[in-house]
Amino acid sequence: MSYHRLLRFLKLFSIFIFLTYPLYAQNNTRTGEEELKKTGINYFNYSDPDKINIEVIVLGGVKNPGKYLIPKGTTVIDIIGLSGNLIKEETADNIKLIRDAQKDEKLKNNDIITLSYRDLFKDEPLKSVNKSNPVLNAGDILIIPISPERTFWDNIKDVSVIVSPLLAIGTLIITIITLSKQ
Repeated sequence: MSYHRLLRFLKLFSIFIFLTYPLYAQNNTRTGEEELKKTGINYFNYSDPDKINIEVIVLGGVKNPGKYLIPKGTTVIDIIGLSGNLIKEETADNIKLIRDAQKDEKLKNNDIITLSYRDLFKDEPLKSVNKSNPVLNAGDILIIPISPERTFWDNIKDVSVIVSPLLAIGTLIITIITLSKQ
Protein backbone atom coordinates (compact mmCIF):
# COMPACT_ATOMS: atom_id res chain seq x y z
CA MET A 1 0.00 0.00 0.00
CA SER A 2 2.82 2.42 0.71
CA TYR A 3 4.23 1.64 -2.75
CA HIS A 4 0.97 2.83 -4.36
CA ARG A 5 1.01 5.98 -2.21
CA LEU A 6 4.57 6.71 -3.20
CA LEU A 7 3.73 6.13 -6.87
CA ARG A 8 0.67 8.40 -6.59
CA PHE A 9 2.75 11.09 -4.84
CA LEU A 10 5.41 10.93 -7.58
CA LYS A 11 2.75 11.27 -10.28
CA LEU A 12 1.19 14.29 -8.58
CA PHE A 13 4.61 15.82 -7.95
CA SER A 14 5.69 15.36 -11.59
CA ILE A 15 2.41 16.91 -12.80
CA PHE A 16 2.97 19.84 -10.44
CA ILE A 17 6.52 20.35 -11.73
CA PHE A 18 5.35 20.03 -15.34
CA LEU A 19 2.63 22.65 -14.87
CA THR A 20 4.72 25.15 -12.88
CA TYR A 21 7.98 24.90 -14.84
CA PRO A 22 7.04 27.71 -17.29
CA LEU A 23 6.65 30.04 -14.33
CA TYR A 24 10.35 29.63 -13.50
CA ALA A 25 11.66 29.68 -17.07
CA GLN A 26 12.23 33.46 -17.09
CA ASN A 27 13.72 34.24 -13.72
CA ASN A 28 15.51 37.39 -15.05
CA THR A 29 12.34 39.11 -16.27
CA ARG A 30 11.94 42.50 -14.63
CA THR A 31 8.33 43.50 -14.48
CA GLY A 32 7.85 45.11 -11.09
CA GLU A 33 8.16 48.83 -10.47
CA GLU A 34 10.86 48.27 -7.86
CA GLU A 35 12.97 46.30 -10.33
CA LEU A 36 12.63 49.10 -12.88
CA LYS A 37 13.88 51.65 -10.36
CA LYS A 38 16.94 49.52 -9.58
CA THR A 39 18.37 49.79 -13.09
CA GLY A 40 19.10 53.52 -12.82
CA ILE A 41 18.58 54.04 -16.58
CA ASN A 42 15.65 54.13 -18.94
CA TYR A 43 14.19 50.63 -18.80
CA PHE A 44 11.31 49.81 -21.11
CA ASN A 45 9.34 46.64 -20.58
CA TYR A 46 7.66 45.33 -23.72
CA SER A 47 7.84 41.72 -22.54
CA ASP A 48 5.34 39.07 -23.51
CA PRO A 49 4.59 36.68 -20.62
CA ASP A 50 3.82 33.89 -23.09
CA LYS A 51 7.21 34.10 -24.83
CA ILE A 52 10.88 34.11 -23.93
CA ASN A 53 12.03 37.69 -23.41
CA ILE A 54 15.47 39.19 -23.96
CA GLU A 55 17.18 42.44 -23.01
CA VAL A 56 18.74 44.72 -25.61
CA ILE A 57 20.17 48.23 -25.40
CA VAL A 58 19.31 51.07 -27.80
CA LEU A 59 21.64 54.09 -27.71
CA GLY A 60 21.87 57.35 -29.60
CA GLY A 61 19.52 59.12 -31.98
CA VAL A 62 16.13 57.74 -30.92
CA LYS A 63 13.49 59.46 -28.82
CA ASN A 64 13.74 56.94 -25.94
CA PRO A 65 17.22 55.41 -25.64
CA GLY A 66 17.73 52.80 -22.94
CA LYS A 67 17.42 49.13 -22.07
CA TYR A 68 14.49 47.20 -23.51
CA LEU A 69 12.91 43.94 -22.40
CA ILE A 70 11.39 42.53 -25.57
CA PRO A 71 10.07 39.19 -26.84
CA LYS A 72 12.55 36.97 -28.63
CA GLY A 73 12.11 37.39 -32.39
CA THR A 74 11.92 41.20 -32.31
CA THR A 75 13.71 42.80 -35.27
CA VAL A 76 15.78 45.98 -35.56
CA ILE A 77 12.88 47.85 -37.18
CA ASP A 78 10.57 46.75 -34.36
CA ILE A 79 12.91 48.05 -31.65
CA ILE A 80 13.44 51.35 -33.47
CA GLY A 81 9.65 51.76 -33.54
CA LEU A 82 9.35 50.84 -29.86
CA SER A 83 12.08 53.35 -28.97
CA GLY A 84 10.15 56.23 -30.51
CA ASN A 85 11.75 56.20 -33.97
CA LEU A 86 14.74 58.17 -35.23
CA ILE A 87 15.26 61.77 -34.14
CA LYS A 88 16.89 62.71 -37.45
CA GLU A 89 16.23 60.81 -40.65
CA GLU A 90 19.71 61.72 -41.94
CA THR A 91 21.21 59.30 -39.41
CA ALA A 92 19.36 56.33 -40.88
CA ASP A 93 22.22 55.14 -43.08
CA ASN A 94 24.76 54.27 -40.40
CA ILE A 95 23.00 52.22 -37.72
CA LYS A 96 25.34 49.82 -35.93
CA LEU A 97 24.26 46.55 -34.31
CA ILE A 98 26.86 45.20 -31.92
CA ARG A 99 26.43 41.49 -31.43
CA ASP A 100 29.03 40.16 -29.03
CA ALA A 101 29.16 36.38 -29.16
CA GLN A 102 31.78 36.05 -26.42
CA LYS A 103 31.42 38.32 -23.38
CA ASP A 104 35.06 37.77 -22.32
CA GLU A 105 36.73 38.67 -25.60
CA LYS A 106 37.35 42.05 -27.14
CA LEU A 107 34.94 43.31 -29.77
CA LYS A 108 35.80 42.20 -33.29
CA ASN A 109 34.84 43.75 -36.62
CA ASN A 110 32.54 40.86 -37.50
CA ASP A 111 30.56 41.53 -34.31
CA ILE A 112 29.48 44.93 -35.70
CA ILE A 113 26.73 44.95 -38.33
CA THR A 114 26.15 48.23 -40.18
CA LEU A 115 22.54 48.73 -41.25
CA SER A 116 20.67 51.22 -43.39
CA TYR A 117 17.12 51.99 -42.30
CA ARG A 118 16.23 53.25 -45.78
CA ASP A 119 17.09 49.92 -47.44
CA LEU A 120 13.85 48.48 -46.10
CA PHE A 121 11.78 51.06 -47.94
CA LYS A 122 13.28 50.74 -51.41
CA ASP A 123 11.07 49.58 -54.27
CA GLU A 124 13.38 46.75 -55.26
CA PRO A 125 12.81 43.37 -53.59
CA LEU A 126 15.12 42.49 -50.72
CA LYS A 127 17.58 39.68 -51.30
CA SER A 128 17.81 38.69 -47.65
CA VAL A 129 15.38 39.87 -45.00
CA ASN A 130 17.70 38.83 -42.17
CA LYS A 131 20.56 40.91 -43.54
CA SER A 132 18.50 44.08 -43.88
CA ASN A 133 16.36 43.61 -40.78
CA PRO A 134 18.08 41.18 -38.42
CA VAL A 135 16.36 39.54 -35.48
CA LEU A 136 17.81 40.76 -32.19
CA ASN A 137 19.60 38.46 -29.76
CA ALA A 138 19.95 38.79 -26.01
CA GLY A 139 22.60 41.39 -25.15
CA ASP A 140 22.60 43.12 -28.54
CA ILE A 141 23.43 46.83 -28.56
CA LEU A 142 21.89 49.03 -31.25
CA ILE A 143 23.70 52.34 -31.81
CA ILE A 144 22.00 55.03 -33.87
CA PRO A 145 24.09 58.14 -34.63
CA ILE A 146 22.77 61.36 -33.17
CA SER A 147 24.02 63.45 -36.06
CA PRO A 148 24.92 62.33 -39.58
CA GLU A 149 28.55 61.83 -40.51
CA ARG A 150 30.10 64.86 -42.14
CA THR A 151 31.73 64.61 -45.53
CA PHE A 152 34.64 66.61 -46.91
CA TRP A 153 32.23 68.83 -48.87
CA ASP A 154 30.19 69.59 -45.74
CA ASN A 155 33.35 70.95 -44.14
CA ILE A 156 34.20 72.97 -47.28
CA LYS A 157 30.73 74.56 -47.20
CA ASP A 158 31.15 75.51 -43.55
CA VAL A 159 34.56 77.08 -44.17
CA SER A 160 33.36 78.95 -47.27
CA VAL A 161 30.53 80.54 -45.29
CA ILE A 162 33.15 82.23 -43.10
CA VAL A 163 35.94 82.77 -45.64
CA SER A 164 33.79 84.29 -48.44
CA PRO A 165 32.61 87.35 -46.45
CA LEU A 166 36.14 87.88 -45.07
CA LEU A 167 37.55 87.85 -48.61
CA ALA A 168 34.84 90.28 -49.74
CA ILE A 169 35.62 92.65 -46.85
CA GLY A 170 39.38 92.34 -47.57
CA THR A 171 38.83 93.10 -51.25
CA LEU A 172 36.67 96.10 -50.33
CA ILE A 173 39.35 97.46 -47.97
CA ILE A 174 42.09 97.03 -50.61
CA THR A 175 39.89 98.74 -53.23
CA ILE A 176 39.16 101.67 -50.90
CA ILE A 177 42.87 102.08 -50.05
CA THR A 178 43.86 101.90 -53.73
CA LEU A 179 41.22 104.46 -54.77
CA SER A 180 42.10 106.85 -51.90
CA LYS A 181 45.76 106.97 -53.00
CA GLN A 182 44.85 108.16 -56.51
